[in-house]
Amino acid sequence: MLYKSSPKKLLQVIQSMIIGGAQKSASSLMNLPGVEVELVTYEQLDDYLTQPYDAILLHVWCTSRDQASMNWPPSFNCSSDQLVVFNHDWHGLLNFGANKYVVPSRFAYENSIADSQIYIVPGAIDTEKYRSLRPRPADKSIVVGRLSTMHSGKISEEALRFWQDIPVTCFSTGGDGSQRKGLEAAFQHDQRFRFPGLIQPRDVPQFLANIDIFLYDTAGHVESFCYAVLEAMAAGCVVVARERGAISGLIKNGHTGFLYTSEKEALSICRYLIEHSDIRASVGTKARQYAFSYTLECLWANVLTVLEW
Repeated sequence: MLYKSSPKKLLQVIQSMIIGGAQKSASSLMNLPGVEVELVTYEQLDDYLTQPYDAILLHVWCTSRDQASMNWPPSFNCSSDQLVVFNHDWHGLLNFGANKYVVPSRFAYENSIADSQIYIVPGAIDTEKYRSLRPRPADKSIVVGRLSTMHSGKISEEALRFWQDIPVTCFSTGGDGSQRKGLEAAFQHDQRFRFPGLIQPRDVPQFLANIDIFLYDTAGHVESFCYAVLEAMAAGCVVVARERGAISGLIKNGHTGFLYTSEKEALSICRYLIEHSDIRASVGTKARQYAFSYTLECLWANVLTVLEW
């Protein structure tokens, strides 16, 4: 008689589920094939400490922008065969005694220090949500925009100020957070600026589909992967992003998007794209093709490989 083995049990642990790259990755792993997955926050962890799991996946990031110390849970003594830590920041001191560590990019790998082996597992998106999107007609007015969590370090008035020199009729910045009201006040006299507020995850593909040039920079935050850029590429936007952090690992300059090092260079790229609809179409198509390689199936396969399941 053949007996069917019980599925593996994985417990994901995260400080909070306030939206960000770590939270997106944790949510994507809830559907890990053939695995029973649970997801708990630090506040809920005590209720799960005595339960047996085949593995625990602990999602962490740095406690502050300039510090390599991590937001480790205050108490941690779960029962499992292996502990894997997924560091979602671009750097970090990974000294938690885990069996393995995971980071989302080569850039993060090169800037992390760990007491065990580090694996690179890039993020992923549900590509099916983007495949049905149609390219924006070339004869429509150009829209420059972006997404942001609107938190300090992610966006600022200074990061958007130079947009005013771009010759288009609409700037659309989606998202909600502590910086939104200040940005609305700063640009209230320029009717081209629109801040539609929080964009629900289900609405992100369509929001991005209405943007021609996705102009991206942060107010100091260094990206360890950058879901916002990957999603924009999947929607067919032409991404123009500051060359910093892991973003240069997603964009092949001049092929699947454009990288810049100064606002002057960004303005020059945007003006060129505005004048050349054929380049926008070509780069947008290549960006989509590249972004579609970051599938959930690849994420799941990579994580199962790390777990050796």
